Amino acid sequence: MKTFLAFLILITSFSSSAYEPSYSQRRTMANYYNYSEYNKMAKLLKEGYDPNDIIESPLVPMSEEFRYIHGMSSSKVDYDIEEEVLEVLNLLIEKGAYLEASTKSGEFPVYLASTGKKLKILHKAGADIFRKFIDKEGVVLRAREYVRSAEGLDYMYEQGLKPDCDYIHKKFSEIENKWYKHHYGVGYKERCR
Repeated sequence: MKTFLAFLILITSFSSSAYEPSYSQRRTMANYYNYSEYNKMAKLLKEGYDPNDIIESPLVPMSEEFRYIHGMSSSKVDYDIEEEVLEVLNLLIEKGAYLEASTKSGEFPVYLASTGKKLKILHKAGADIFRKFIDKEGVVLRAREYVRSAEGLDYMYEQGLKPDCDYIHKKFSEIENKWYKHHYGVGYKERCR
């Protein structure tokens, strides 16, 4: 009962700390996002901006239900602003952004994670890094097929991903070889003939 009560208090604190943004506030946040003004996004989030708000931007149709957690997971960042992007991603998580939220096309934060750092942040916050992606046509991709960085694939192996000869990520063949040798003593070319 105490655990349930603690959980209820936690959920209530997340939902009560965020405010419903006005149209003007939504436009302001979207402009900050569009123009990579991440420090200003962070300020609004700290003030209570809804971490689950859908991005209202000409770059992303509203019907797609693309949220800021999706955008910050996927953004291709310049190295000089990477820390700002990670700060906003961490703030979204801290403020209660839904880590498993899917867009209308089925994309979710882990699927969109553009770097290994982002994948680790999402996983440590509770996101399922082995979740399958199912596109609009019903095509299923396993996590190893959609991971977007060598560091991300390496992290997935560290977390229990098993080598699978049915799918070798050729783009990250060095990582595949490392883990095949770890599990089987030989590289994937020798193991998966």
